[in-house]
Amino acid sequence: MQLTIPAFQFSTLFELY
Repeated sequence: MQLTIPAFQFSTLFELY
């Protein structure tokens, strides 16, 4: 999912976990 810069970090963290 490609969102904003701050949202991108959160999305990556959620996907990793």
